[in-house]
Amino acid sequence: MKRKLACVSALLWLVLGNEGTSLVYPAGPAGTSLAEALERALADGWEDLRIEAECRVEGRLPRVEVFGNGVGIWNDERQFMLPREELRSLLVAFRDEGFVTMRPAYGGKGDPVTEGAQPPRLTCRVRLSLDGTSAEVVQLQGGRQSAELRRLAGRILDDCRMRAAGGIGAVDLDDGLAKVANGVLAPEVLRVLVSRRPEGRTSREGAQGWLLRVEGPTASLLEPGMTQPAVARLDGAETAALARRLREDGVAGLPLNLFAEDLTDLVVRVLGHEKTVQARRFAGATRATHGDAQARFERILEVLGDCRERWLSRRPRERRP
Repeated sequence: MKRKLACVSALLWLVLGNEGTSLVYPAGPAGTSLAEALERALADGWEDLRIEAECRVEGRLPRVEVFGNGVGIWNDERQFMLPREELRSLLVAFRDEGFVTMRPAYGGKGDPVTEGAQPPRLTCRVRLSLDGTSAEVVQLQGGRQSAELRRLAGRILDDCRMRAAGGIGAVDLDDGLAKVANGVLAPEVLRVLVSRRPEGRTSREGAQGWLLRVEGPTASLLEPGMTQPAVARLDGAETAALARRLREDGVAGLPLNLFAEDLTDLVVRVLGHEKTVQARRFAGATRATHGDAQARFERILEVLGDCRERWLSRRPRERRP
C-alpha cells in the first residue's frame, strides 16, 4: 500500500507543478510571441512572470523559481526576495542569450557512458512564463550542448543564491502553513491539490470528477469536458485563509488512507514539506473507521469544495460540448 501511495504522490505532483511543470494559463493576446512579450516586459514591465532554472554542478542540481513580484523559492527549501531591478536584469539575460530562439532540447545522444544504459541525466533546464506566453529548454548530458543555456541557467542561479542564503524556511508542514497564514511566507510557497473522481462500476450515479489545484495566488479547476483549466487569481488574504484552515483542521497529521465514496487524493505542500492522503472505499472501512481524522479530512474537503465554487466562478468556464 505504501508503494502504491508513493506512486500516487509522484503522479499528482507531475500534475501539481513539482519539478518544473506549471499551470496552464490563458493564452496571451492573439499572435503574441514570447519574443514580443519579452521586449514589451523590458520596455514597460510585466503582469505575470515566472522564471525557473536548475543546473547540475558537482553532482548537485540546485533549483530556483522566481515570480514577478520578486518572491523566490530556492531548492524548495527557502523563500527569498529578489528586487525588481534584478528581475529585469535577468530578463535582459534571457534576451542577450537568445533564449527565445533556442531549441526545446539539447544533448542526450552520443555519450558512451549513458548510451544503451540508463537514460541521460538532466544537466540544465530553464523555463520562462511571461504574460500568457512560455517556453522551456532542457539540456541532457552527452551530445550537442548549448553553452548559452548553461550560461543563462548559471546566471539565474548565481543571482539568487546569495539572496536565498538569508531566506525563510519552515520546520515542517504545520510550521509552513502557520507562516503562510501569518504572512511570514508568501502565498507562492503554498501548493494544494484535491482530485475527486468516480471509482469503478459501483461509483455513484451522476458523480463527476474534478481537479482543483492551488499554486499560491493562482487557482485552477479542471472538470470533464474542459480542454483547459479555468483559472482564477487569488489575493493574499484568500491564500492565507486557506493555509489557516488547513492548519486548524490538522492536515499535517492526517493518516495516509481515509474513507471516501469517490476516489479522492489530497496533496498539501509548503517548501518541500508534503502531506499526501488517498481516500476511497477501502475494504472493511467506513466513515466511522478513522474517527476524528475522518471528520477533519471531510471538513478540509468541504472548505476546498467551497473554494472551488467561489474562486472559479469569477471566470467564465469553457462551455462543455
